[in-house]
Order: sequence, then structure tokens, then C-alpha cells
Amino acid sequence: MPKFERYTKYEVIKLDDIKKFLNSDQKAILSGIIETIKEGRKADGKVPCNNYVVVNEDEPYAEIVWKLIQSQWERDKLDKKD
Repeated sequence: MPKFERYTKYEVIKLDDIKKFLNSDQKAILSGIIETIKEGRKADGKVPCNNYVVVNEDEPYAEIVWKLIQSQWERDKLDKKD
């Protein structure tokens, strides 16, 4: 069985940071980029925008969440073997 490996799959930008650190032009550019991605996902037959649960790795419970993800990943791999 392949080994579980942590990796970065998503980039998350906190909405408060967008409001605080981007000027109006930058917000408009970011909005355009997001809309382009949504349109591309729709064209691929996917939902335009998924929803995610995000955990900051600085939180004390982050390691518990990683172990939960790993456990589910390993179960999924075992189920595919059957």
C-alpha cells in the first residue's frame, strides 16, 4: 500500500486579509480570476465552487485533524483492494 504523504493541495486566503491588504484594483483582479476558475469548473462539469473546512496548522488540534485524514485515506486504500 502506498504511504500517506502530507502535501499542499489548496491555497487559502482569509477574507479579512483580502479586505485589509488589497486595494480596489487588486480585489477586482482577484474576483476576475475566481470567476474564470468557476467558469472553467462548470465547463468541466463540476460545481463552480466547492466548500471546504479549513484548519490552521498553528492550532493545537491540527495534528488530530491530520491523523483523521490519514486514517480515512488508509481506509479508502484498503477498500479499493477488496
